[in-house]
Amino acid sequence: MGSILVFLCSLTIVLGADPAQPNNDVDVWIDPVQARALLCRGATLDIIHAGQAQPIIQKLRSELTVIPSDINTVNITWRAAPGFHYSIHARTANTRIMENIAITIPPSGTIPTTESVFQVKLRCTGRQAGIASGRFVFKIWDGNKRHISASPLKIPFQKQCEKIVKPCHPPCSNGAVCADDGVCECPEGYYGTSCKHAICIPHCFNGGSCIEPNVCQCQDGFTGNRCQTATCHDNCSDNGQCVAPNTCVCRHGWTGPTCAIRQLGVDGI
Repeated sequence: MGSILVFLCSLTIVLGADPAQPNNDVDVWIDPVQARALLCRGATLDIIHAGQAQPIIQKLRSELTVIPSDINTVNITWRAAPGFHYSIHARTANTRIMENIAITIPPSGTIPTTESVFQVKLRCTGRQAGIASGRFVFKIWDGNKRHISASPLKIPFQKQCEKIVKPCHPPCSNGAVCADDGVCECPEGYYGTSCKHAICIPHCFNGGSCIEPNVCQCQDGFTGNRCQTATCHDNCSDNGQCVAPNTCVCRHGWTGPTCAIRQLGVDGI
């Protein structure tokens, strides 16, 4: 008889449970340290408590609090009774300002039964300054596929991003501009990492150096706009040809280092 009573009591409990009522034993929150950085409040920031969406969600929807540019990761803590499942996805409106959101848990799965932390990574691209907006969507349901009261939970956000300007190293020369990516943009006529090298077309001959666009600095013994001409003392006295620095090839009847000496016996002299 006693066994029958126990069975009946158990049966009464089972029959008395309302299958239409979902189990709401789910909590999602942000720890006080990060809550202070996000919203200047040093207390636990409840997002979902006992399956219910908390007032902070309405605050985010109405005021669209901007996440500071120096916060790149949000740590979210959660736990649930056994058998709760979730799906989560996030979207960024402007991927030129902020990268696609990365979440350190799979897009769907089972919520852990003990406190566990996952991260939402909000990384700016650095290419453009501005405010990036987006949205997280949580869906949470129990083992009977019944959604908790807060599900689906849509959380909007805004993130301040700054443009990253890299310095040019070494510094740019000759009026070059340092671009945002840290590369010198050379003016016409210059090249190189820092734009310190000039371009001469055609190049300088005989060891000459290009010191400005199309300006050659010649070594001793050469001249010309491309250092293509050798120089000789007295221009070989106009009696010969300068073939190398101070090296004359004299015309017939003349001799000497500068072709200044008339040869005797040549042409009847």
